[in-house]
Amino acid sequence: MTISPPFFDSADGSSFIIDGKKIKSITHRYNKETARLQSVRDHQNITEPTRRIINLNRKREFRISDYFNRAVKYITDYCVGNNIGNIVVGNFEGIKKGISHGKRNNQNFVQIPYGIFRRKLKSKCGQIGIELHSVEESYTSKTSFLDCELPQKHDQYLGKRVRRGLFRSGNGTLLNADVNGAAQILVKYLLRSNLNPDIVRGQAKGVVNAPARVKLLR
Repeated sequence: MTISPPFFDSADGSSFIIDGKKIKSITHRYNKETARLQSVRDHQNITEPTRRIINLNRKREFRISDYFNRAVKYITDYCVGNNIGNIVVGNFEGIKKGISHGKRNNQNFVQIPYGIFRRKLKSKCGQIGIELHSVEESYTSKTSFLDCELPQKHDQYLGKRVRRGLFRSGNGTLLNADVNGAAQILVKYLLRSNLNPDIVRGQAKGVVNAPARVKLLR
C-alpha cells in the first residue's frame, strides 16, 4: 500500500510517488511497542497512560510530522520549479473508515493522520501562491484513466486492480494503481469545474504507467 499520495502532473502526464514505507514502518513499530507497554501496565494494574507510553506517542507524532514536512517541501518545490499553480488532492477521510486491507494494514492506514498532511500542504501552498483543491475520491480507484472511464459508479468497470499496487486497463495495459487513482481524481476535479478532461488524457497516456518513486528518508 502506498501511504503517501501519488503526484500526477497534468502538463505532461509525468508522475511520481513519495514512498510511504518509512512512515508505515514507524506506525507499525509504534503499535507493536505500545501493545507491549500496555500489557506491562495492565499487569501492574495501572489505569492511566505511563510516562513511557506518553513519550512514545510524542516521538511518533514528531517523526510523522517531520516526514509530512519533507513531503510537502518536495511537492511544492516541484510545483514551483515546473510553474504549477494548482494542486488537486483526494479527500478520503470518510472513505478510509470502511476500507479493508487486512487487520494490520487497516490499523496502520487509519492511524496515519492524513488530515495533518493536508493542513500542512494547504498552509505551504497559501504561502507560495499555489491553489489547493480537494475532491471527494469515490470510484477513482475502480475506474480506468487510460480507458477514459468516468470516475463514477458503473455496473461493470473497464479495468481492475490485478494485484497490490497494479491496475490493468481495459486494453490490458498495466499501470501503477495509485497513479491511476490520482489521474482520476484530477479528472473528477476537471468535470466538477466544467472543464474537458481530454486536455490531460492525450499527453498522459504514454507516461502515466511509469511513475518515479521518491524516498524522503533512508
